[in-house]
Amino acid sequence: MNSNRPELPSGVILAIDWGQRRVGLAVSDSTQAMVFPIKVLQRSGHQPEAAAIRKTVQENGARAIIVGWPLLNNGLSGQNGPVILKWVESVCVPAGVPIFFADERFTSVLADETLRETGRKASQRKALIDSMAAREFLQDVINGAARIWPLGSSPPEIKLA
Repeated sequence: MNSNRPELPSGVILAIDWGQRRVGLAVSDSTQAMVFPIKVLQRSGHQPEAAAIRKTVQENGARAIIVGWPLLNNGLSGQNGPVILKWVESVCVPAGVPIFFADERFTSVLADETLRETGRKASQRKALIDSMAAREFLQDVINGAARIWPLGSSPPEIKLA
């Protein structure tokens, strides 16, 4: 394992793709070999969202949460970073498991392409894209292809060629 990469706990990992209207959820299996989109939560306020996340962690036996972090192409954090951080502290921390962030660049685009290839109409893709985006970056994390960092740390510096 890369010494600059924090160690994820073994077992199920819950991935969250935060959005202003919807929150997409995906989970790994207990061996972290496969990843599955599970559902999309409509944003409804911190208390009901915290209850839904806590319930999802419990139902799936999740050992950690990874939240997608909006990095721009230039390696800087996107404008939603402070909002996501506040949301994570209010909604995810109460679930009582370690929390990490992952570089989620391009995951929504990849998720949309994957869904388009299955022949789904735009309205069907919109309903699924958030959980598929969470699946995309969780798969990247498991494969070692996405940068991750624990809650409380700054995003890693990204050196562009």
